[in-house]
Amino acid sequence: MIGPATALSLGAAIACAALPPPVQRLAGEPGGNVQAHMERMLRWHDTGTTIVVDGPCGSSCALAVVALSEIAPERVVFAARGQLLFHAVREHAGGPIAAASTERWLATFPPALRAEVARHGDITRDETAIIAGARAARLLGARTCQ
Repeated sequence: MIGPATALSLGAAIACAALPPPVQRLAGEPGGNVQAHMERMLRWHDTGTTIVVDGPCGSSCALAVVALSEIAPERVVFAARGQLLFHAVREHAGGPIAAASTERWLATFPPALRAEVARHGDITRDETAIIAGARAARLLGARTCQ
């Protein structure tokens, strides 16, 4: 049973199971190669796939979701467990923080998302900013599902 829905820019929360196919769920996405995540999101976009963030979506996964929400917010849905996790850019896995790259990356975010990331931690100092699904949906103009 669906509880009270919160109105969002694209409408009210919907039942996750009621989303029309194709649907791709993201849960426990640790990040990794940015290009690979962006290519995957673009493939899903091209096939009309709806992306449901249904767990942690970290690093490059979060960046790709943000990018997709810029071109097709109606295709991005956050479930109650959905989270976007942001951290500083590194020169390579486990390497030093690339401060200039981190600042350039943050500058590509919509202003409200940039402010929210800053509220949740200083990612330039190796902290992780975690933004919960409903809040992320509001910031990105996406939908939520229950």
